[in-house]
Amino acid sequence: MDYIIHRETGYISFKTNVQDQDIIAVAYRNEGFSGTSAADDEFYGEFLEQTNAVADTTRRLVLKLVKPQFLQPQLSTAWKLLLKNIYPMGGRNVKEEGFEFDIKYEIDGGDPQSVLGDIRLLNALGLDLVGPSKLPPPDGKFDFKPGITILAETGEVIFPTLQPFGRNLSSTVPNSDSIKYLAVYDQSLTFAKQDKIKDKWLLTGKFSGEASSTYQLGFNVVENSVKVFLDGRQLSPGSDYIVDYNIGQVTIRNAAALVRGG
Repeated sequence: MDYIIHRETGYISFKTNVQDQDIIAVAYRNEGFSGTSAADDEFYGEFLEQTNAVADTTRRLVLKLVKPQFLQPQLSTAWKLLLKNIYPMGGRNVKEEGFEFDIKYEIDGGDPQSVLGDIRLLNALGLDLVGPSKLPPPDGKFDFKPGITILAETGEVIFPTLQPFGRNLSSTVPNSDSIKYLAVYDQSLTFAKQDKIKDKWLLTGKFSGEASSTYQLGFNVVENSVKVFLDGRQLSPGSDYIVDYNIGQVTIRNAAALVRGG
């Protein structure tokens, strides 16, 4: 399977990076109130009919569009479906042992702080609510709860609110209204990064796991300047890797390059 279905909350996590040019459409059904009959189920899109366990792939299907090509904020319905409370750590199959994660805010003229006033940001944003016994009070460390606060297989941290640094930023954080970073939710990443006054949030940590498929190169990368090598052999752009020059990101597609020691 190339994706994970979270049936309780109704969202999909892809195990590989979704590219800007990719289109995502789905067909699914919601269980009705009876729980036993399909008569009151809600259907979205069309399903392939199975005949002797073989699907008729010649049929044209109507599906529910989730992500069009090159999704932009102006496409408000689809833009709202893009979850921006899930952040990749840069690795896969992350282990709980030795895992560390923290949230910091850049202070002008000072070092980034994980505590503002007397409020620890990790606690205020809902990722440190319990201690080692998995019961309150918090212990100042990330609550490692697979499927709830972290997707270990894909190496992604899950915040409990949709806009943790924006409209859902806890009012317990000092000056919360003035430090909300709304642009990161309302605009594309390229434009959001231009809001230097609000772009003050940092996610830090360390972990052990498998190699990442995504690497950040930074901004202002020259078009067609990136070359990727594996064991001295130059890989082919498009099939082995993809470069997004707008945000300076390389995504590795060649499975051999993701093997430890590759």
